[in-house]
Amino acid sequence: MLLLIGVWIFFMSRSRGSLQKQSDYMDQVRTYVTEHIAETKRMNQTLERIAIALERKSGQQ
Repeated sequence: MLLLIGVWIFFMSRSRGSLQKQSDYMDQVRTYVTEHIAETKRMNQTLERIAIALERKSGQQ
């Protein structure tokens, strides 16, 4: 019976450690996605400026 309780405590402590690792991983993913969205918005603004400049240039010719 004590062995069973010991094994249960062992697995519970490992489970708690893996939850912390999973939480850390999700924090990293959240940071990456946030940075990726910000970079995508910056690229979109740049591409819109390029498109406007090209439309102006083609309109002048």
